[in-house]
Amino acid sequence: MDVSIIIVNYNTKDLILNCLQSIFDFTLGINFEVIVVDNASQDGSCNSIQDKFPQVNLISSKENLGFGRANNLGAKEASGTFLFLLNSDTLLFENSIKILKDFLENSNEQNIGIVGCKLVDSNKNPDISYGNFPTIYQEIFEYGLSKIFKKYFKNKLSPAVIDGGSLIKKVDYVMGADMFMKKEVFEAVGGFDEDFFLYYEETEICFRLNSLGYKIIWNPNTSIIHYIGASGKKQDGINYWILEQLQKSKILYYKKCHGNAAASIAKYITFPKALIKYRKFDMRKIFRIFF
Repeated sequence: MDVSIIIVNYNTKDLILNCLQSIFDFTLGINFEVIVVDNASQDGSCNSIQDKFPQVNLISSKENLGFGRANNLGAKEASGTFLFLLNSDTLLFENSIKILKDFLENSNEQNIGIVGCKLVDSNKNPDISYGNFPTIYQEIFEYGLSKIFKKYFKNKLSPAVIDGGSLIKKVDYVMGADMFMKKEVFEAVGGFDEDFFLYYEETEICFRLNSLGYKIIWNPNTSIIHYIGASGKKQDGINYWILEQLQKSKILYYKKCHGNAAASIAKYITFPKALIKYRKFDMRKIFRIFF
C-alpha cells in the first residue's frame, strides 16, 4: 500500500461525501486506502459513507475523540508507507496525492517531516496554507505593529499565511487540513499530542518535528480546496465553544513549546485583544473563556 488517506469526520456528512468522491475521482497511479474516523456524528454520516463508499475503512467512535486522537487511531489502522491526513472539508480537483507522494519520494531535500500543498478557497484563490510558529513577539505585534510592518509580520511572525507563490519552501508548520508524511516519521514523533482536543495540534507536532531535525515543506505545485469552518453553530454571531477551544489550545501550545512563563504571558496578552475584537458579544462568556 502506497498511501493511507486518513479523514476525521464530525457532523460534516455532505462535505465528507464530496471529499471522498473527489479522492476516488482524481487519485490515479498509486495504491491507496481511505480510513475515515467518525467522531460520534449525529447527522447520518456513517450510514451514508457505508452506503456510497463501502471500500472505505470506517472507524466509528462512540465518543468525540477530537482531531489528534482520532488521527492517531486512524494511523494505527493504516497500512500505507505514507500517511495523508486530510480534512473532511476539503475537495480534490487534481491528482494531488500522487504529486505529493512523488515529491516526497524523489526530493533531494533531506529529513522532510511533513509536506503540505497550496490550499485554496471555493473560487480557487489562495487561502491559508501554512504559518510561523506562534510566539509572544507575534502576539505583541498584533496590537498594531503588524499593520505597520506588514511584510515582516507576514514572513517572520504571522501564524496564518496566504501565499500565492509557486516556490517550494521550508516553513514552520502547515495547516492540519492536508499533511503528507511517511508513516515511520509519524510514529517516530509519537503522533499527535492527545492533550489537544482541537486546534494547534498540527502546530505542536510540527514544532516537535522541527526540534528533532525534520523539515516542514510547503509545496504549491498542487492545490486542494479547503472550506474553512465547516462545523459548529454560532450563537449571537459567534461560536463560543470554538473560541474556547482555540484559546485553550493556544495556551496549551505555549506551555508545551515555550514553557509555563510564556503560557501565562500569552494568556494575559490575548485577553485585551479579545475584549476589542468581541466587544459586541457577551462579555461574561468571553471573560470565562479567557480566564
